[in-house]
Amino acid sequence: MKPLQCTLLLLAAVILTAGCNKLRDAAVKQKIANDLKCLCDAYGQYYSARGHGPSSVDDLDALATGDAELQGDLNAVREGKYVLIWNVDVHAAGQTNAGMSFTVLGYERKVPETGGLVLMVDGTVLEMKPEKFAKAQKGDALDKNRPG
Repeated sequence: MKPLQCTLLLLAAVILTAGCNKLRDAAVKQKIANDLKCLCDAYGQYYSARGHGPSSVDDLDALATGDAELQGDLNAVREGKYVLIWNVDVHAAGQTNAGMSFTVLGYERKVPETGGLVLMVDGTVLEMKPEKFAKAQKGDALDKNRPG
């Protein structure tokens, strides 16, 4: 094989590998976003049934019966991969200036240090850098005495 052919093959391999890494990274982000949304759905079901947010991951266990995906996501919370903010008054979040779309309900453990995906009370998932996350309204900082 001629040197030019070897160089072209090597270059093609590098380009393909870089493309695969981007696809893999996108798939990982999508999986994390789906996990966080699943956790938000469970949190919302709990809140709707009881009128208050869960106080721990154990409170959500009953909702995971027969749901392998949710069971896996709850285990990820237990293992520290994800952080949920407990006892959030979802109704109060909707009454704030930030609203549900800009009130943090959960996040990847690494977000405060390196950034990552953040779950908002309304179920949207946003990518945030540490600086933005530090300034974001957190669900546990809501005024629980707010009327309504």
